Amino acid sequence: MTMNRSLPFYILPLLTSVAYGQQLQIDWGTSAVNQKIITSDGFGISLNEFSIELGGFADGFIPTESNVDDWVANWQVFDAVTSGDSDSSDNFASLGIGSTQARFVGSDLLESGQTSASADSNGTDTFGPAQQAYVFIRNVDTPGPDAEWSLYTRTSDDAWVYPTVTGGQPATPLSWYLSQADTAVWGSVNGTIDGGGLHSDSSVDFVIRTHTFVPEPGSALLVLLASGCLAMRRRRI
Repeated sequence: MTMNRSLPFYILPLLTSVAYGQQLQIDWGTSAVNQKIITSDGFGISLNEFSIELGGFADGFIPTESNVDDWVANWQVFDAVTSGDSDSSDNFASLGIGSTQARFVGSDLLESGQTSASADSNGTDTFGPAQQAYVFIRNVDTPGPDAEWSLYTRTSDDAWVYPTVTGGQPATPLSWYLSQADTAVWGSVNGTIDGGGLHSDSSVDFVIRTHTFVPEPGSALLVLLASGCLAMRRRRI
């Protein structure tokens, strides 16, 4: 985050619309109140463990369940909520260890060169025009049985796409909040919108639930062999 969040977030759009004529502000995240954000087994997530990023995929890459191994390599960060952020600094992050009641709200600028002004971006990746925006939440970068991922977006009317910034567009900030999301590529959002991955939690009152992955074939085989050996030993006894 690069913006000063000492003022209430609902006042900032009025100020930034005047100050940044050649830039477009994008506000994103959950609501400003704590809500249920959980892992696949129903536990709360922590900013010490998870990355929460707004971004997009490079070179026309479209994320699907069949190409999850390539997601991170093609991912470009526009902005992020990190463990160094707090309610009193530049966003409204509030994710406690073990707590299922959490929130995160970020904001940054899409510049006229289609780059991000955020310190969380590498400064050279470009976003748009018409590139789909996603929120990507994960605890590790490699798919596997210990990975907990969520990838969601909005694809219908008022879809989350990065516009062309020329300086002539309206200065009204874009608002890409979780309540607008209609697509979960991985994980589940808003209690009823399901994407890929596995989960043991059966609740429906969450706003975000990360999902995990099928164990690696080698691991699954070891578990199967171990179970078989244990069953044979019991029969002999």
